[in-house]
Amino acid sequence: MKPTQQFQHVVDGGEPCKAIIRDESGRCFLRKTFPYVAETGETAGVAITFADISDHMRAVSSRFRNDA
Repeated sequence: MKPTQQFQHVVDGGEPCKAIIRDESGRCFLRKTFPYVAETGETAGVAITFADISDHMRAVSSRFRNDA
């Protein structure tokens, strides 16, 4: 799902979404998209967080290669 589609999905349904993405240098990030709820209780947009999970992904990949 494209980011804009994911954001619209969160706005329309109010359910958070997660995705693993990579930047141009190959680092991995966990992107979490949450509904931003206004004081009125209505969804007014999205809040997005990014966590660098590059080290974790390298460790998982290394372990997978070693187990094969």
